[in-house]
Amino acid sequence: MTTIVTSHSSTILSSVVSEYFSQKPAAGRYWPELQHRFQVEIVPALGSYKLIRDITKKDIRALLEAKRRIYPAAARTMYDGLRPFFKWCISYDYLSVSPLEGLFPPPAPASRDRILSPLEIISIWRATDDDNVFSPFFRLLLLTGQRRQEVSGMASNEINDQLWIIPSCRTKTKTPSVVSLSTLASIEIQRCRYIDRGLSGFSKAKARLDRLSGVSNWRIHDLRRTCASYMAMQAVPEHIIERVLNHRIPGVRGIYNRYSYIQEKAEGLQKLSNYIFNLTTM
Repeated sequence: MTTIVTSHSSTILSSVVSEYFSQKPAAGRYWPELQHRFQVEIVPALGSYKLIRDITKKDIRALLEAKRRIYPAAARTMYDGLRPFFKWCISYDYLSVSPLEGLFPPPAPASRDRILSPLEIISIWRATDDDNVFSPFFRLLLLTGQRRQEVSGMASNEINDQLWIIPSCRTKTKTPSVVSLSTLASIEIQRCRYIDRGLSGFSKAKARLDRLSGVSNWRIHDLRRTCASYMAMQAVPEHIIERVLNHRIPGVRGIYNRYSYIQEKAEGLQKLSNYIFNLTTM
């Protein structure tokens, strides 16, 4: 059990969390995502009305273990979010010792190399041929190679004719991503009902898609890897694929080469679109 410091230690967890997130938010999407994780997962699991001083290492270990059994990568993310929170609690005299002290972080997830096979792509494509709000979302992940939060947070003012311009504040690399919309991607954009509204409930949507498609043992992020891999199979150059994915380009290439490659990226994504169209209509 953590040591009592002041009357602050008699404050319930939910109140401390509210004060923590009332601080000036960090730039980008990390802060609201972390706040959401605390509100819907961490606080309810530990006990909204539990005193901050009564949260123990055993409580945190159980929380992380429960997450690790279901989603190992998320357990490490949860630990990384809890560490600065408890450090803040100490600096503001809610605690003198963090319940994370002496608790080893969950292991970092191993890098993955899972890509969907052609038959799996066909199964997922057919399973998303309905009016479910998530169906165009999953297809756009595959067709554009952009990240989950970038696709789910799509706004109408980001779409200009055949270009989808994701502002730097919404990308992981903090640089704008200019995505050329292929023939199939343009069709899926027209099907999107979540534009300007956002999406939530990814786990349930993924589980539903697994049941409908019969495809298992894959993650949403694997669609991004699948997009890149199948572009490579269509002879799209690696440096173009990197730019489609909006990777941070290292060294001289990233510093001095300011050419946008919009046409080359459009051609690469259209090759992927043509392949998927032929694959799923055969």
